[in-house]
Amino acid sequence: MTNTMTQKTFFGVLLAAMILLATGTAHAADADKAAADSPEAQLSAHLATIMRGQKPDSVNESPIPGLYQVAYGTNVFYMTADGRYLVDGAMIDLTSRRNLTETARADGRLEAMKAVSVEDMIVFPAKEQKHVITVFTDIDCPYCQKLHDEVPELNARGVTVQYMLFPRAGVGSASYNKAVSAWCADDAQQALTDAKARKPIADKTCDNPVRDHMAKGEAIGVTGTPAIVLENGELIPGYRPAKELADALDLQAERQAAVR
Repeated sequence: MTNTMTQKTFFGVLLAAMILLATGTAHAADADKAAADSPEAQLSAHLATIMRGQKPDSVNESPIPGLYQVAYGTNVFYMTADGRYLVDGAMIDLTSRRNLTETARADGRLEAMKAVSVEDMIVFPAKEQKHVITVFTDIDCPYCQKLHDEVPELNARGVTVQYMLFPRAGVGSASYNKAVSAWCADDAQQALTDAKARKPIADKTCDNPVRDHMAKGEAIGVTGTPAIVLENGELIPGYRPAKELADALDLQAERQAAVR
């Protein structure tokens, strides 16, 4: 249910469900049944009741005693163990300067992206691959075109670019039709490059994943293009110069290696 929900819509549905449940007695039996379970299990059962059987992807104790982090995909919020209070907002560790909520959202993005096959993307591989980024792109977006011009530089820096198609004008628009034509071309890489350079490409149709790409983008929080998903699940909205992006990926890899 939450796979295609924006965060705003998700919380609207959750709030409405909680109000309806509060007027009835359905939760009382569930609460008694789960009384012997851990707080995480009780909270998960409570939310499953509210969300018509949709259990959260994870319920974990947060650094704040008595407050639990709940994740439905990239929708992350906090609740008390009794399910009475819900907190919607970012939890930040001021000592480490880490946004713990965004880290949880990144984990959700990684899980969501694992379900997408590389064969369902248009890939520009690096010969000596060090990093992989996934870019949600709109053929008619000027900054998407600017980023695409720098793909050769990214490839030279060891960055493989995986494209998912996200025509912002929606299904049936000229941008959508171009995306489908590029995907269906005999050489999808060249067709995408030509289309981004404002060159005409042949109109084609075939079985294609464009709608799935759009749904996946919405599910992980893409609101504009380009949107760049890094290997750790971080989502970078908008254009970044190739050098800045490659340097950031190298630094991220160094930090992860140091932690190990």
